[in-house]
This record gives sequence, structure tokens and C-alpha cells, in this order.
Amino acid sequence: MKLDNSKFYLIGKRLSHSYSCSIHKYFNYSYTLKEIEPENLGQFIREKNYDGLNITIPYKKDVICYLDKLDKTALEIGAVNTIKNDNGNLIGYNTDILGIEYLFNKHKISFRDKKIVILGTGGASNTVATYAKNNCAKEIIVIGRKTSPYNYENVDLHYNNTDILVNTTPVGMYPNNGIRLIDITPFSQLECVVDAIYNPLFTDILLQAKEKRIKYVNGLEMLVAQAKKSRDIFLNDYTLADNIITKITNNLISEKQNIVLIGMPASGKSEIGQILSKHLKKSFVDSDKIIEKNTSKKIVDIINNYGEKHFREIETEVISALGKENNQIISTGGGAILDKNAYLNLKQNGIIIWLKRDFDTMATLGRPLSKSKENYDKLLIERTPIYGKFADIIIENNSNIDSTIEKIMEALQNYGNISN
Repeated sequence: MKLDNSKFYLIGKRLSHSYSCSIHKYFNYSYTLKEIEPENLGQFIREKNYDGLNITIPYKKDVICYLDKLDKTALEIGAVNTIKNDNGNLIGYNTDILGIEYLFNKHKISFRDKKIVILGTGGASNTVATYAKNNCAKEIIVIGRKTSPYNYENVDLHYNNTDILVNTTPVGMYPNNGIRLIDITPFSQLECVVDAIYNPLFTDILLQAKEKRIKYVNGLEMLVAQAKKSRDIFLNDYTLADNIITKITNNLISEKQNIVLIGMPASGKSEIGQILSKHLKKSFVDSDKIIEKNTSKKIVDIINNYGEKHFREIETEVISALGKENNQIISTGGGAILDKNAYLNLKQNGIIIWLKRDFDTMATLGRPLSKSKENYDKLLIERTPIYGKFADIIIENNSNIDSTIEKIMEALQNYGNISN
């Protein structure tokens, strides 16, 4: 196949969340996102004006009726995520199951003799269920909104004996971040939570698992692995080793992840953040500056005239919007993460760095909540446990800027990824 004129697409109903173009660029062919409404799906498939397609929500089952042939795996699962146009013959494949296999093997998640609860009833759910069955799961429960007898209203039936929970729905996916279908707190023997969503990196359900110290994995590696398998099918070429999956995944995390700077007022967050943005080629945003722009008021005036509570409400809204996006350096106000929800919003796509700085090296002019050493010490006592709890990395910023930047860059290189 001549790649210069090739046409490969990802089709789905809504694709603003997708990282697929960022993945397929590594395979050196033209790859485009194409949003299609349900009534136009059949016409697009039948026109065959493409060399290959990837399929995502909600069309993994719907495309089957337009195909000439299904491979054995796609036929068994009843869902297709890859279509190859082979000289006019449309052949459907399911590389999702290969992505799932890669993910679970890498993270040593065994389904053998385990009870698996799967959220969702679409094509991805079928794929996980097939994988679980083929890997000797003891029991497989699929939860759906209208599924009988298992649905979200009687999920309590599974609180005491579920081992692995897998979300295959788009609930919690960008731009509808911060929501989840169920609360995992009542699950008494849960060993692992897997979310097929990859944007944001941490969905609400994964953040809950992290807090409860339950093993958690998001869907990014699965996405990259299935994309690599699709590439092999498109090009009739299996020469790429699987280690490219790790390379692409790590590059994506580095590219998409936010760096969030927290710490006391005047600890250097804005200055350090602007320099980091140049080093890391990420956009720089300052939550305090955004608040002042949105309100046309200085923060000191907001607090003095309307009270700190009102200011925190505004701040929480700004933090919520910033946390959804990616590839940013975010400088936050000193008290931004006093609200746990603000932390959750920042953590969903971010590595959180606590910049620590001694009071006598700070310039506190214009900082309404830290006007004096006495007031500063009071705030420091209050906030230190919160900073410590939420920070992924702690950096002392008492020396020169170059030294601080060097310490941050080294810490980021040594920091882990988005699973445990």
C-alpha cells in the first residue's frame, strides 16, 4: 500500500476526547477523526472512500451489517473496532481484545477464578466479557441501565464478592469529567479497578480507587496497543515490536499531562511555571490571573469586599475548568486545594508539585492572606498537611531559579505514570 495517498479514519459520534491522531502519527500515514451522525453511518461505510477505519462509541456493533466479512475474534465478540478496505471488500476486526490482553498482562491482572463486574453493555463491554470468559473468570456480571436482572439500582448485590471492576462506558470522559456511575466504597473485596477511559488520565472512579489504595489502571495503554494492532492490519505488516506501545504511551503522558504547582503565597509558582512552560512546551496558566480577568477585580479586592468564601467559590469554578484540559503548567493560588474537589479536578490530568519556600525569601506584598510572618505561620500550619497529602512531588525553592528548575525536571523524569 502506498502510504502517501492512504486514507485512515477514526469514526464515532463525538470525538473531542480522542487521542487517536496523536497515536497514529507514529505510524507515518494520514489519519483523521471523522464525527458521523447515526443516520449517515451506512452511507459513509458503503462509499468505501477510505483504506481503513477505526470505530468507537457508539458504532462498534452498528457497523457489522455493512461488512463483507468478520474475522474470528470480531465474530465471537460481536463488535468491530477496525475495518480494512481490501480492494473493495470490507473486513471487520476487533483489536480491542488485543489491547485488553496487553493491558492486563502488563499490569499482572489475572481474571482466573475472579468475579468480574463490567459497567456498560456496548461493544467494549462485549470485548471485556469475552476476554474474561477466555481467561477463566469465575463469574462475569454486566451492569447496564436497562439490563435485567443486573443494573445500577441493584448493584449492591455485588458489594461483597466482586474482585475486579471494569468501566467500559463513556461516563466520566472529557468533557463530562468528574462523574461516575457508581461509588466503589461499599465494595468490600475489590482488588482492582480498570477504566477504559483515557481522557482524563484519572477518571473520578480511578481517583476513588487511588484514595482507597486499590490497584487502578486507565485505558491509555489499551488504546495504544489496539491502535498498533490496527496499524498492523491496515498495512499487512507485523514488523513493529510491542515495545513501541510503551514508547508511545509514555510520550502521550508527557505530552498530555498537566504540571500543577501548589504552595504558599509567593512561593514562586508563577515565575517557576512560566519557565517550565518553555522547557516542557506546555501552555502556562495562572488560576489567580484567570480569576482577576473573569471578574475584572483584583483578588485582594474580592476577598476584602466579598469575603474569602466567595473567592473560594470562584476559584473552584476556575480550577474545575482548568483541570479538564491538558498539556498545561498550572499555577494555583495558595489555598486552591483546601477544597478536596479542587484537588480532584487538578489531579485528573496532573502531576502536583508542592513548591516550598521559607518566609524570609518571599515577597508578600499584595498577598491578602499572608501579610505578616505571624499570619503566614498560621496559614502554613493549616495548609502543610494538605499540601503534603496531595503533592506527588515536593521541591524546595530556596535557592536560585535554575537550581529549582533542574530539581523539578529531574523529579519529573523519575516520576511514575498513571497506574499503580
